Amino acid sequence: MGRVSGLGARAVLSLAFGAGLGTGLACGLQIEPTIVCGDGFVDLEAGEECDPAAPASVANACVELPERPFGEASCDPQSCTIVFDECSACPGGQVQLPSGQCSLCGNGEIDDDPEAGEFEECEPTPGVFGSPDDTRMCAEVQSPIGKPYTSGAIRRCRPDTCTWDRDECSYCGDGIVDGPELVDLLPDVESDPELCDGDRFDLTTLAVHPSFETCQAASATSGLVLRPNVRCGDDCESLIAADTDNQCCVMAGQPCAPDGSGYQCCYAFAHPGEDACAETVLVDQTIEYRCRPTTPG
Repeated sequence: MGRVSGLGARAVLSLAFGAGLGTGLACGLQIEPTIVCGDGFVDLEAGEECDPAAPASVANACVELPERPFGEASCDPQSCTIVFDECSACPGGQVQLPSGQCSLCGNGEIDDDPEAGEFEECEPTPGVFGSPDDTRMCAEVQSPIGKPYTSGAIRRCRPDTCTWDRDECSYCGDGIVDGPELVDLLPDVESDPELCDGDRFDLTTLAVHPSFETCQAASATSGLVLRPNVRCGDDCESLIAADTDNQCCVMAGQPCAPDGSGYQCCYAFAHPGEDACAETVLVDQTIEYRCRPTTPG
């Protein structure tokens, strides 16, 4: 006899007994379990794992997957088997980092909600504002110590924290000779100690310069305050000799050298053609001209 399945099988069997067809016909009827999707009943004997009309049959199914316990599974309408395609390793809106941790970083949105513990500055997803191609100057962002950056550029969004990579940022250019300063967090990154910044120099660095002793001797004989005639490199980590035979120059803020002395303000070598002796102060009712600083303040 042919196969009768699902509700049809139960109906045939009821009719057979109701019509009094006898024990022989009832015993001879073989009912084989058959998958019938959509009837709201999960027939385990037929091999069904779920039923599209029974949402509870797939509830919490993702939890069965240790590597993808989040999300919602579905039921295949043809085979009545559980489909785990929508299960994920992380809760909704989060992505899995290479470390295995779940994070909002990398989900294509800049999540900045301090109340929810979200402090993203950028997003490493290409095409999103704040992505790696969105380069900006360090001065546009805040430093970890509250001191403004004055040089450097940001070229990357950290893919694990969604914060700007500040490794190239520095405080060079603010007129302060800094020691190692914190420039980035997570991981902590410190800047190299500066040798100079604008007109200001690390005294121990100048003291070992080849012309330092010559300038000290010249200061003693001329009455001027002289230093080696060098300027600070753009990286604040190098001293660049002036293109002149003058080994020494008058320091910024000091009285200008008189005509014929053979010395000039250091500013004159850093800014050729400009008036290097312009700052004036009143000393004993007399105006005294002093060498200009290259760095304001």
